[in-house]
Amino acid sequence: MGKEGDATPFTDVTVDNISKALHKCGYQMRGFETMYNGHTGRRLN
Repeated sequence: MGKEGDATPFTDVTVDNISKALHKCGYQMRGFETMYNGHTGRRLN
């Protein structure tokens, strides 16, 4: 998405809003995705 956000507790950002944004971009709603190193191709733990 390329967005910068404020993750402090003083904002109105909710888990539900972030979950919907992830889902809209084709990701799992709770962020359970396998990630890989872009240089080596190795899976990140």
